[in-house]
Amino acid sequence: TRHRFFCFLTPCFAHTFFSSKYEMVREIYKNAQAGLFERESQGLNYDDSTACFPTPLVKAMMERQIEPHYNTQIVLGFDPSGGGGSAMSLVSCTMHQNTVTVIGWEEQPVTTVQDVEACLLGHIRALRRYYPKNLIVCAFESNLGMESAHAAACLERENVSNMYVIREKNRMGVYTTLARKELYTDTLRFYLEQNCIGLSKKGVLSRRGTKESARVQRVVREQVCSYRRLDIPSKPGTMAKRQYTGKLGGNNDDACIALQLAVYWLTLWQIKSIPGVNLEALGVQ
Repeated sequence: TRHRFFCFLTPCFAHTFFSSKYEMVREIYKNAQAGLFERESQGLNYDDSTACFPTPLVKAMMERQIEPHYNTQIVLGFDPSGGGGSAMSLVSCTMHQNTVTVIGWEEQPVTTVQDVEACLLGHIRALRRYYPKNLIVCAFESNLGMESAHAAACLERENVSNMYVIREKNRMGVYTTLARKELYTDTLRFYLEQNCIGLSKKGVLSRRGTKESARVQRVVREQVCSYRRLDIPSKPGTMAKRQYTGKLGGNNDDACIALQLAVYWLTLWQIKSIPGVNLEALGVQ
């Protein structure tokens, strides 16, 4: 509809009908998707029908402080950089009494393998200072080539102890298919709606300290609020498609994906529902 509408707008007609190019674009966006224009051009951020995570729930998560527990597993969600303007993101969480606590996060543009390894190992060292004996379970997103295998090899080379990397289909890391993205989204949304997710009362760890953690918190909040579920119109004879993304208007969603990975795989780990994992061998009760 938007494209047909635009094609019939000749320059002369557009100039007559709209007082300016700004007004023309505003009208097109308003007809196509209410609220999108204001978010992208004016920097506003509020909920609409496509939002996966309502802003009030995200705000409540960021303000909720939870006493961390030191006798449980840590699940580390890792979304590697896809190049360009994207960033490498890590989020680490624990769970106690069905409540998720975010205990660590990183968000950093990377250009070399050395950057990736420094960020990953630095994050784990920050965790180990406060959680020296906890099993760290890694949910590395594996859709982009060999990044997950490289990350796992780095941990093995550095002799990182008490560590487990989840594998799927004989491949290092976990997948983020469309079906999985729906599960990831629904799982995080569940904890938000139940008021069962928050930040560590002791502070969320970052390898670069408190100021960096505060910056990453802003990034996570913005990306989670901007994450959208879009229904893509179908062509005649085909089924409509659905897309989950936070990359509208040139934004990133790496930190949001890392959070979803951590929460989803932490939930499966707690209910002992990860195929092929020998929990007894890992010392899990």
